Amino acid sequence: DHYALDAFGTNAIDYLVKPVRPALLEKCIRKILRLEDVIVAALKKSTADYNHLTLSDSSGLRVLRHAEIAFIEGIGRYRRIHLTGQGRLAHSTDTILSDTTLDDFEQQLTPDAFIRLHRGYIVRLAGITRLLNESRRHFVQLEAADPKIPVSRGKVAELKVLLQEPRG
Repeated sequence: DHYALDAFGTNAIDYLVKPVRPALLEKCIRKILRLEDVIVAALKKSTADYNHLTLSDSSGLRVLRHAEIAFIEGIGRYRRIHLTGQGRLAHSTDTILSDTTLDDFEQQLTPDAFIRLHRGYIVRLAGITRLLNESRRHFVQLEAADPKIPVSRGKVAELKVLLQEPRG
């Protein structure tokens, strides 16, 4: 019994005694999975609430403020985060490679600040300077000399509405 008290004193999730009964092991694993879901949800919420995202890249863990992200581009198995001028100064690089999926980025970024314009691109709304129509295809032009980003047909109307709304 005193081992159990010591375990819970160190914030243990559960306590198993040998020989382990399968039903108790299963119950313990369910507790861990529920706790993991709660933690992941809290981390995603806190990331969105504080206008930053945390990601790991080849050099370690990075914290990027939303204002430092110009757009995110899907390139094969990886995503390339293109930084704004402010982001380039803060991180001493133009881009950051990550294996985080675009769907995960979309969940972490605030929807009033970012939009997924195409299956391979997420763009910061405040960085859009023009919506272009070339040969029945739409593109957005971003600040500075960034490339034109394609806009899927299904997103054109939504983007037009968003661009007409006042942005901060």
